Amino acid sequence: MVSASSWVSLKGVERVPGDFSALRGNFSLWATARSVTTMFLEGTPPRIRLDREVIRSGERELPFAEISMARIDSDSLRLGTLQLVFGQKDQFEFGVTLSKGRNVVVTERTQQLLAQVLAASRIEIPTDHWDPKGKFARSGSPFHVTRDEAIELVLHPPLEGDPLPITL
Repeated sequence: MVSASSWVSLKGVERVPGDFSALRGNFSLWATARSVTTMFLEGTPPRIRLDREVIRSGERELPFAEISMARIDSDSLRLGTLQLVFGQKDQFEFGVTLSKGRNVVVTERTQQLLAQVLAASRIEIPTDHWDPKGKFARSGSPFHVTRDEAIELVLHPPLEGDPLPITL
């Protein structure tokens, strides 16, 4: 059992580089171009501290409550892989591969830890100034998921061919 007052690594979770606007929001392309972006990544998985409710990558920390978005990487789906990206849009994002083909690849320990992180977040589907109440938010951001959907995806990753909680 790990103490809540110690740092715990999130095995399988990686920071999505925010320094490349062409790669931002495109986790598959980022993964393909990893050799180019390695210098911008910390090299070790992000870590969390449950008692402080923060996730850390390198020297940068993000409180769980400031995690405001989660989305399924659309390009990964074409490859038969389910990847979830979460964090602060275009600022401090993390990605995790949940399943490949018909296999769950994220560890059970990471699933449980991520569920705790996401439960303390304020993830919502984005709205815009034309639709401030979010009536059409799902159709405007079809790959984004709610906090509860993100937790469900992490705990029970759909496999290739299974339905996803998104509008296509």
